[in-house]
Amino acid sequence: MTAKIFIPTQQNKESLCEGKGKLTKMKKLIVDRYEGQFTICEEPKEKRYFAIETAEMPKDAKPGTVILISEDGVITVDLDETKRRRDRILEKQNKLKA
Repeated sequence: MTAKIFIPTQQNKESLCEGKGKLTKMKKLIVDRYEGQFTICEEPKEKRYFAIETAEMPKDAKPGTVILISEDGVITVDLDETKRRRDRILEKQNKLKA
């Protein structure tokens, strides 16, 4: 399945991620919110937002989830990075409570 991604500019920085023996270009985004039929995702480094059709998103993607989009448009959830981000946020919240 390839995602229908609406990108405001083609001058986005992409990072290299290792995948099955070769380097492929992957875009890392964070799910921010839902608006109608679109999922709004943020590119954290550039503070840019992208609207992706919600029907194209993985079922387990929810606000705060880190997703990776491959060069051919396949969207996957980065479970490790999502967990790291959530743990870091919980740690900060706990420090504020103390």
